[in-house]
Amino acid sequence: SWGGNGFDHVDEALRITRSRGKECGIHFTTEEAHHSNKFLNEWTLRHPEFWCRAADGKPLMFHASLAFPQVREHKLRQLDELLAMGPTTIYIDHTARSGGCGPWCEHVAPVLEEWNRRYPGVEPPKERNDPRWSRVVSKFYHDYFREIRKRLDQTGRKIRLIVTAGQEGFPVA
Repeated sequence: SWGGNGFDHVDEALRITRSRGKECGIHFTTEEAHHSNKFLNEWTLRHPEFWCRAADGKPLMFHASLAFPQVREHKLRQLDELLAMGPTTIYIDHTARSGGCGPWCEHVAPVLEEWNRRYPGVEPPKERNDPRWSRVVSKFYHDYFREIRKRLDQTGRKIRLIVTAGQEGFPVA
């Protein structure tokens, strides 16, 4: 509930939608700067070690990288809370909006380790649109979406998952 007042606007909206016999869905971006949800911002502020980073190491506040298992688990706990409310659709706005802003801000330890595993001895690219880098970054997003689908299926209900693609520098791999 927002502000501890006992009222949950998402649960109420889904309840009203269902009572009218309509399909109900949630726009589930879980990208902290795209939400006004206090809980998300507080969690991210408490965990700067998970913030996205540009190639020069500059952190991107309020954006936690999906490359970290702790971030994925945090976001999946939120998904579980939403699934308990009974939506029939989960909509994720742009693949990159599910975590950071795109490959250019994913210069974090797990991605760099994956890069070094795939391209030993090759420096990670500094260019924004290097397709090799996008493929490495997309592994973490893909794994996250697979986990979301698995959780949707585990409910035993038919829940549509809609994920749009189309972030600059983030080809669908």
